[in-house]
Amino acid sequence: MSSKINKTMKHSITALLCTLFTTFCFAENKVSVIEYCPAPGQFVNTLPIIESEDDVLQKAQQNLERGSMISLGAFGGYMVAEFDRPLANAEGYDLIILGNAFATSAEPGIVMVSRDANQNGIADDHWYEIAGSEYARSTQNYEITYYRPEADKDTLKELKEYIRWSDNQGNSGWVSKNATHLQGYYPAWIDADSLTFKGTLLPTNSIDKNGDASYFELKPYEWGYADNQPNSNEAGCSIDLDWAVDEAGNAIELEAINFIRIHTAINAVDLGQIGEASTEISAIRALHNETIEEKDEIVFDINSMIEQQNITFNNQDVWDKTFNDSIKYQSFGNGTFSFAHLRSGNSWEGTSWEGFTISRSTDTLLSHESFYPDHQWGIMAGGGVNGIGTPFILGYFSEYTENSLDSHICEIEFTHINDVEAVGCYVCNSPYTMRCITQGFGYARKFTQGDYCTLTAHGINANGEECGTVVYYIADYRDEDSTKWILNTDWDWMDLTSLGAVKSIYFTMETTDVGDWGANTTFYFGLDQITIRPIKQETSIESLITPNTQLNVYPNPCRDILYINGVNYGETINIYNIHGQLLISQTLNTPTASIHIPHLAPGVYIIKQQNKTAKIIKQ
Repeated sequence: MSSKINKTMKHSITALLCTLFTTFCFAENKVSVIEYCPAPGQFVNTLPIIESEDDVLQKAQQNLERGSMISLGAFGGYMVAEFDRPLANAEGYDLIILGNAFATSAEPGIVMVSRDANQNGIADDHWYEIAGSEYARSTQNYEITYYRPEADKDTLKELKEYIRWSDNQGNSGWVSKNATHLQGYYPAWIDADSLTFKGTLLPTNSIDKNGDASYFELKPYEWGYADNQPNSNEAGCSIDLDWAVDEAGNAIELEAINFIRIHTAINAVDLGQIGEASTEISAIRALHNETIEEKDEIVFDINSMIEQQNITFNNQDVWDKTFNDSIKYQSFGNGTFSFAHLRSGNSWEGTSWEGFTISRSTDTLLSHESFYPDHQWGIMAGGGVNGIGTPFILGYFSEYTENSLDSHICEIEFTHINDVEAVGCYVCNSPYTMRCITQGFGYARKFTQGDYCTLTAHGINANGEECGTVVYYIADYRDEDSTKWILNTDWDWMDLTSLGAVKSIYFTMETTDVGDWGANTTFYFGLDQITIRPIKQETSIESLITPNTQLNVYPNPCRDILYINGVNYGETINIYNIHGQLLISQTLNTPTASIHIPHLAPGVYIIKQQNKTAKIIKQ
């Protein structure tokens, strides 16, 4: 955190205030509300007035555009908004958030930001917290549940004990109803009988002024929160993207953001005349016009995959399904990237695996008496590209298995996208492999002049043919001058652009230390931030639609899964956007088929199968 704070201190506040208003006026990066879910509160159902679930986003957007309030309710209530183009991380403050705070009434909300790394237009990538002035005193992963009241309450006791709550710290209590706001406090458009929220909890900021819990003042924190400082304090309401941190509190260098999430960060639900502390938002605006050049690149976001699929880790910080006797062949991924994984079955006492798995091990030791099975999970960098302890893809390559199977054991397939170009990935050596190279271990001998160990990426095109290779030297001792020897000890970029258009990439390894049974060097390697670029194939949208030949699809509108009737085995379904760009090409194997489309952005799409077409709406 010190580096961020120091940078912040370098800002000239005087200079900033001189330029802030000017910048504020001409910034035009518009913001749209894409999600709104308040916790119970005295302004819920009125700020904004919402009559049905269909009105939620429209009414919230209207309030935001006209500077009216959007109330987030008690702790955890949140809203998510999207900038109409990526907001670059420029020098100084990047955005301003206005609320209704004043000198004695601050209801701070935590700000989180996200980059659309997978470029699907959905806020499903990793979120980073803006670490404000109280970050070191806050409680991470706080969780609270509110329970729907059985009926509207009107007695004094019922008003006091209105909406019950409990948290993951063993605490419980009530959201009280006050005499000023008598409408229902539980979101009227939500059918669930309970609402659970999780996020960072800030320390209490309330002061009991009378000593009898009848009136409280809510003191503002210094910087870094929404609805915390009066709107007249422009610097106090502004956010610098340089304050973003990951889950471990490590500083994150964000190039730009697409999404912002704000949640009420104080759990104070009975403040006498004030009622509950609830963050209110009246505006979210960019403070500069700086953006970044949009790249048609998709980067595999391992953190988002872990969150979406609820992937868990064992006590060795490796994916806890790495060994699974019930399934031999398995893959994992996020819908676009699919990583091959070969499980052990009953071999080697259930400790055998090949292909790829997920690790967040910090083990970098070379001195283990034995690496297998307990110490095989590390990477020389101590974690992924984002820092020590962050997750990465761990690969294990076996020559024997590779030559025994019809498929490739270390293969990454690119699904739900018709054609992509390879861009590259980060590569890092494993401590197990490093031990073999630098010291010798087991059958492996220490490398000497002339030795090398390589990692090779093989491209496979749409026809299933190998279309090129890229060789990366994990270790290269071929030069007679030992000062020129190469040995990977940290994340290094592997450029894969020469592979061109690919449907998959598989990896193999090779060593000069070879015995009677093949390679003596043990082949482990790490990958991170695998990057591809979709190949745009545009055609006239009019040419896609064939009159009177309707394809039977349902449901329509749809969300994550689309079903198609009346197609024959082996026929291909193509999905285009309204610009005629081919997004998905899938061969069906049953008369009633399903296509998974959670990665598609909401909008209108055309589905085509031979001479049959259908228009669908993705919600």
